[in-house]
Amino acid sequence: MPHNQYPPNSVGATLDDSRFRLIHNATMAILEKRGIRVECPELVQLATRYGIKSDGNILFFNEDQVENAIRLAPSQFTLLARNPSYNTLFDLDSVFFGTGRSAPFVMSTKGVRRQATCQDYVDTMKLGQMLDPIRLMGTLVYPGDIPVDRLYEFMMAAQILYSDKPYIVSCIDDLKLLCRAFDVTPEVLMKSTDKVFGQATINTLSPLALAGDQGKMLMAMARHNIAICISPCPSSGMTGPCSAMGNVVLNNCEVLSTLVLTQLLQPGLPIFYGAFPCGTDMRSMCVTLGGPESRIMSDLAAGVAKRYGLLTRGNVGMNDSQECDFHAGAESMFNFVCDTRNLINFLPGCGILAGFASASREKLIMDAELAEYVLEYTAFKKRKQESLDDVVELLINLGPHDSFMTQPHTMAGFRTELFHPRLFPRISYDKWATREKSLVQRTSDRADEMLAAYEIPSIELNLKKELEQIVVNF
Repeated sequence: MPHNQYPPNSVGATLDDSRFRLIHNATMAILEKRGIRVECPELVQLATRYGIKSDGNILFFNEDQVENAIRLAPSQFTLLARNPSYNTLFDLDSVFFGTGRSAPFVMSTKGVRRQATCQDYVDTMKLGQMLDPIRLMGTLVYPGDIPVDRLYEFMMAAQILYSDKPYIVSCIDDLKLLCRAFDVTPEVLMKSTDKVFGQATINTLSPLALAGDQGKMLMAMARHNIAICISPCPSSGMTGPCSAMGNVVLNNCEVLSTLVLTQLLQPGLPIFYGAFPCGTDMRSMCVTLGGPESRIMSDLAAGVAKRYGLLTRGNVGMNDSQECDFHAGAESMFNFVCDTRNLINFLPGCGILAGFASASREKLIMDAELAEYVLEYTAFKKRKQESLDDVVELLINLGPHDSFMTQPHTMAGFRTELFHPRLFPRISYDKWATREKSLVQRTSDRADEMLAAYEIPSIELNLKKELEQIVVNF
């Protein structure tokens, strides 16, 4: 196994070389002796044809098989968008943010939770399209006011109609609309190994299982060259071991075994290593996505993936608060800083509350603001060449009581050197005291203004009519 493929401590001090070796060796022992249960007979048959050892629906993996799959998975690829300006190049040093996933509820500005609706889905899709830091779209909410048999068709149609950023594919039937969006045939998807038209998420079933529906989804997505986010989320003490290292080992087992299957189906298929095992509050039995234990496990998992040279997927904006309050903001920013510092490449999650249970359009806009904070911070860190000649000359020529406010140096730099938030006020107390609305209420007004100004991205007329028929007449 390429233990030295990625330098130790390059992602942070959480994972050193000894911890990596412990995690890797424990993973291989489990995959060889315990294996993973795969509840999809077609996938089991395929694996055994390629020499994967099996016992019924249990598959066992050896180190050579894992190493070969890691070697095949690319460390760089471009995810296409209908608008080429949003084509997204992923590599090991890139970081891109996206909307959250699958919240069944919406939290109002008054702290009242209700079931998500189709209009909520459309509104959050429009806002995600308009927010610059949001690069990748997703199903932030699951509408509860639409028949289940029409749900995925509605969500995919609305995604294509209201956004031209890269798409998420939620089910096999979505592939038909994806082909329409890019004006290609399914055969083109299957043959275009150098082009990736969408990304999908495969969730393993902790501990150590892959459900039948997820196995079928994996087979369809891989054969159509859809990038796969392999996304276990074992929760310490509930669906995973009650220790950070142990839970990361379980996460690694589920990612690597699924990785082997993807590369058997489609060698060279782009995958993202899911790096977000989490904790559990054993008093309430609630999953904890915002606490420090989850950040520690995410750090470790990201470090393992980087050592393998694999692209990573995490989350941002994660919190365990029910509403947009200090609790939500503190844990969300903690998540943003940790996962961007670890260079986790694909970071959906913007707009989420209460650990994926709820969503909020206000939280989506606030998370975009947090993303701008983090991007500003990391942009400075990436600068490679600096000059202080102008500052030296300025300080030599200024007197002890001179002001910098009127200097050409200030006029030239204040727009680029200083960050100016869109939402968070920087005003005196007197001005602040005259305000009648809270930050959440003002953000709600901002959402209304954005939605009023929204314009559908350029789209072929016949496709637009087809999508509108689906979205309007669900």
